[in-house]
Amino acid sequence: MSALERLGFSVARQSGSHVRMVRGARRVTVASAVD
Repeated sequence: MSALERLGFSVARQSGSHVRMVRGARRVTVASAVD
């Protein structure tokens, strides 16, 4: 694995976890709005 591939992999993993976090936060706000 080259350094460039490793960098792209870490960036993709970070953005993926960020999207998951944002999606989870949005679900929490929607659930609280329904309540």
